[in-house]
Amino acid sequence: MKLVFDETGNENKESILFLHPGGMSGWMWEQQIKHFKNYHCIIPDLPEHGRSASVKPFTIKRTAGMVAELVEDCPNELVNMVGIGLGGQIILQIMSKYPEIVDRAMVSGTLVRNHQYKSLIARLKELLMVYKPVKNSEFYIKAYMRTYHMPKVCFDKFKMSICQIETSSIERILIENHTFKLPPILETGETNLLVMAGEKDYNILKDSSKEIMNNYHARGALALGGGHLWNMETPDKFNEVLDAWLQNQPLPESLISPL
Repeated sequence: MKLVFDETGNENKESILFLHPGGMSGWMWEQQIKHFKNYHCIIPDLPEHGRSASVKPFTIKRTAGMVAELVEDCPNELVNMVGIGLGGQIILQIMSKYPEIVDRAMVSGTLVRNHQYKSLIARLKELLMVYKPVKNSEFYIKAYMRTYHMPKVCFDKFKMSICQIETSSIERILIENHTFKLPPILETGETNLLVMAGEKDYNILKDSSKEIMNNYHARGALALGGGHLWNMETPDKFNEVLDAWLQNQPLPESLISPL
């Protein structure tokens, strides 16, 4: 089965692929699609998420291959890629395995495995026992939205995204996310990669961002005042940073600080 995706601006000469984090689906990029109307935009739902919920099983390596196949049908030879969380991990896998299809890329809040991952997995299994029975409850969904500063108007779409993920899929997705190891890349010089984290992101994500930046010889920055889903929390800031990066312009200093 193939990924379900949306597509806009097919006539435009540059393409952007947007990959969402775990637990979400492509709708979360609405404010970016509106802003980048001069680009050809590709917005898939990842396997076992959203409208691709029946595409199983989810693994990062398999998904990277499926996304690469999706890009093969793109009218433009090279594609810019943007991902948060799980979406960022998939982009790093693509850059390692299929570097020839990537133009410029931006990842944010992207976790890579560190020395703590075994204790994280043990804790994850305990949390899943508590989480699964309340996964679809409005109380939990609203609490999650408050934690990540998601606009209230997104409640219905976010609830649908949560409900579309089967209980049996949750553990597989989370383990893939928490055991992701930074893949090797062929390039030895500076890559066309921008590594971001929200200023309010968890420290483990900021540390991971530094590791990606150093290993990939990438540019790195913190989004001032931003959380994990800063594309939704502060879309104007996110769009301005991404705009500058895609056009190879200096990043707006008023919106970022060094990692």
